[in-house]
Amino acid sequence: MSQSLRVQIGPTLPAALQGQVGYNTGMQNSQLFSRLFSLTLLLSSLVAVNGCDQAADSKTPPAKPENKESETLRFVAFGDMGTGGAAQYEVAEAVKKKCDQAGCNFVVTLGDNIYNDGVSNVNDAQFQSKFEKPYAPLPQRFYMVLGNHDYRGNVDAQVAYTQKSKKWYLPKRYYDFEAGPVTFLALDTNEPTPEQQKHFQNRLKTANTPWKIAFGHHPRHTNSFYHNSQSSALRSLIDGFCGQVQLYLSGHEHDKQHLKSRCGTEYLIVGTGAGLRPVGRGEDTRFARSSFGFAWFEVSPRRLYFEILNSKGQVEYRASQLKDPQ
Repeated sequence: MSQSLRVQIGPTLPAALQGQVGYNTGMQNSQLFSRLFSLTLLLSSLVAVNGCDQAADSKTPPAKPENKESETLRFVAFGDMGTGGAAQYEVAEAVKKKCDQAGCNFVVTLGDNIYNDGVSNVNDAQFQSKFEKPYAPLPQRFYMVLGNHDYRGNVDAQVAYTQKSKKWYLPKRYYDFEAGPVTFLALDTNEPTPEQQKHFQNRLKTANTPWKIAFGHHPRHTNSFYHNSQSSALRSLIDGFCGQVQLYLSGHEHDKQHLKSRCGTEYLIVGTGAGLRPVGRGEDTRFARSSFGFAWFEVSPRRLYFEILNSKGQVEYRASQLKDPQ
C-alpha cells in the first residue's frame, strides 16, 4: 500500500470532507488566504506537496472519526516526564481529560522516566512519587522506554518494576508489540547495539500490520538544543527503519517538533511531559513549539491521525496520513 502525502491549504475542512487528505494540517485563518481563495476554492482544492508547517487553530473542531470502532486504535504519547512536579501533574490531568473525551487504549512514553538520576532499586520511592501518583487517574498501561537520565541509575530495576506495577510496562530494555493495525518497536536508544538492530529488522520482516511506529528517547533529527548530535551507532539503528516504519516518536528535546520525512519516515518529538526548553526550526520543520503537553493518536488500517495538545487540552496542531489502496 502506498502512502498519500496530500495536505490541506487553508482552514480545516468541514467534517464531511475530513479524512480525505494525507498530511492534513489545520492552519490559522489569515487575511492572506481570505484574499487569495474564495470559500468554494477552499472547500474543493487539495494540493499535492511534500509537506508544510502549519499550526492548528485550537478553536477548530476536531476531525470527525472515519474509522470503525473495532478497527481503531487510540493512544497518547509524551516523554521527559518523571519529575514529580506540578507540570507533570498538569500534563497528566490534560491527558486524562482527552482520554475521557476521545478514548485511549494505552500510553506510549518516550524516556527519562525518573529524573534526575533514575532509580536505585525496584523498591525506590521515586516510582511512587514520580510515576504512580502523578498518573494515578490514568488506568491505561504505559509502554515505557529508557532515557539518558534513567541510565544514570539502575536500569534493571526499571525493567523489574514491570512485575510490581499494574501500568508500568518495560519487559526488556527494548521490545516490540502489536496493537490493532500497528506494530510498535520500543527502542533503547542509549545502547544502540547491532543485536538490537538485528532484532528489529527481523521483527519487521514478519510484521503484517498496515502501520509500523518506532519510539525511543533520542531523536534522529532535531532543530533544537541537541542539534543532531547522535552517535553513528544511533544513526545506524534509526536509519535502518527508513521506508519500513511510517513514524518515529522520540523525546530528549524538551519541546514539540514534527519534521518532514527524509527517507519515508516522519519524525515527531514530544519531550514535554514535565520540562521545557526553547524550540528551534529548520527547513524540515512542519511544526515546532515549546509548551507542556502530549500527542493523541487515532489509527485505523487506512489512516494515521494525530493531534498535538498543550497542558490546557488545547489542540496546537493536527495532521493525518493516508494509505492508498493498492
